[in-house]
Amino acid sequence: MLIRKIGIIKKSNVKNLDILVNELKSFLTKKNATVNFEIDVESLEGDTPVLQEPLDLIIVLGGDGTFLSATRVVLKSSYDIPIVGVNLGKIGFLTEISVENMFYNLEKIFNNDFAIEERMIINVNFQPSSNSFQNYSVFNDVVINKGALAKIIGIDTYIEYCSKKQFVSTFFADGLIVATPSGSTAYNLAAGGPIVYPELDSFILTPIAPHTLSNRPIVLPDNVTIHLQLHEDIDRVFLTLDGQVGFRLNKGDKIIISKSSRKIKLITDKNKNYFDILRIKLGWEERKITSLDYDKKHKD
Repeated sequence: MLIRKIGIIKKSNVKNLDILVNELKSFLTKKNATVNFEIDVESLEGDTPVLQEPLDLIIVLGGDGTFLSATRVVLKSSYDIPIVGVNLGKIGFLTEISVENMFYNLEKIFNNDFAIEERMIINVNFQPSSNSFQNYSVFNDVVINKGALAKIIGIDTYIEYCSKKQFVSTFFADGLIVATPSGSTAYNLAAGGPIVYPELDSFILTPIAPHTLSNRPIVLPDNVTIHLQLHEDIDRVFLTLDGQVGFRLNKGDKIIISKSSRKIKLITDKNKNYFDILRIKLGWEERKITSLDYDKKHKD
């Protein structure tokens, strides 16, 4: 892959970011690459900019939220641009490269020593009862949740498979998450949902604090269409897409979720072990000091 045209999407309120960006641009110049698109993620609160030309690579400087903003830029364009993430945030499941190893990994990328993972995208057709429908592309998750003072909400859930619509359940809960495998380690994980291998295309339905404890997360194949609707009219219920775009929901509004024909191309290390990432990011190998350890230490 010949890399000449670069995009940089960055989180601006990071200490010493200007120094890092200047060092990055110097590196790219030495590689005969030019920065054709550069934007601060804070400026994406309004309309997502449309790319005027194809790029060979987008470099994300930030956390997973910044990476999600980059996916919005790519999906709004007609170009399938690979993305590589440099983690300036906290956990960073999507921004896999550390700042310390940034230039080492970029050197490998320019030497075509990398792998590309194609990640599933959700298509969301939002049909407000009082307005025309709107389409959105989502990388991580679709979330319905209640406001701070709202009571438990009911969400009528159906799946459509082979042109047959089937009732799943009315979930009475604080909300409902529909996640992609990439999003399974985000809000879905915090709500008790399963971790799903990133390249295993599927939908994960996870109720948020369900009223009925037997309402457990459900993993669905990627060839179904999911239909969601409020069971009753409740004030202050919201629909959020990737935690970045939000709407107030009313009874009669329809949310139709299906797999998109598009993918996000994520540049990653050829030798990456996904389970290494899980162990590191989730702290699986951190041994906790228990009361037994404490007693034994002081007894000795």
